[in-house]
Amino acid sequence: MLNGFEDRRSFLRIARTLDVKIINLNTNTEGKAKTSDISATGIGFVTDTPLNTEANLELWLYIPDSQEPVYAKGRVVWTNMVAPNTYRVGVSLDKVDFIDLSRVLRMNT
Repeated sequence: MLNGFEDRRSFLRIARTLDVKIINLNTNTEGKAKTSDISATGIGFVTDTPLNTEANLELWLYIPDSQEPVYAKGRVVWTNMVAPNTYRVGVSLDKVDFIDLSRVLRMNT
């Protein structure tokens, strides 16, 4: 239990900072973000783009290994404004290629 909340995650989250391109499929708008943590089923990131809970997203994670970005689809589970025009967002992944995602896990921190 952490800060009074039980962590129910099935997969370990790994701290990684990556650039992310976001497409909000609900509003057809584009934004940018920086990841804070990644797991096999979710991503946490910080963005200046406000996102509503339940928004459906397409994500491209730019990994500094000179290969194509990792593509994923997901849904916003939670969002918190942490400063003016700065939002922490939690996304549950619906579609991600685990082989591509393994590139994130192999990165040097």
